[in-house]
Amino acid sequence: MIIESLSPWQLWLVAGLLLLVLEIFTPGFLLACLGIGALAAIIPAAIGLSIVWQTIVFLVVSVLSLLLLRPFMQKRAERAVPHVPTGADALVGRQVLVTETIDPSTDRGRVAVDGDVWTARSATGITIAQGTRVEIVSYESIVLYVQPVSAN
Repeated sequence: MIIESLSPWQLWLVAGLLLLVLEIFTPGFLLACLGIGALAAIIPAAIGLSIVWQTIVFLVVSVLSLLLLRPFMQKRAERAVPHVPTGADALVGRQVLVTETIDPSTDRGRVAVDGDVWTARSATGITIAQGTRVEIVSYESIVLYVQPVSAN
């Protein structure tokens, strides 16, 4: 069999590369840290040290990379993905028109957003007339909180 014909350093190389390739398909950088440990174990294997020393190097380097490298890589991966607001989060900051007067005393009012009608409340506690352009400042459940757009 092919595996039986490989020397120890070649086995560590195959294991390390396999773990690094598998990391592509799994989140968290765990397999990458183990792959780095396996690649480090090539050194004692190549100079003829016993499997005990190879395993010690593998474990020490894997644990060190888990403790030192993994947190850094996870933070870097989180920074690389920009936050893209979706759903109601994407509405905050948008300017829309009031379709039904927003009256804080009756808790009634509606705005139109991309053809959909949403229940709206005044974020500032004032009455906002129908036809007024407002900015969505927040939301709670299915209610949008709006304030009039200042005329500059």
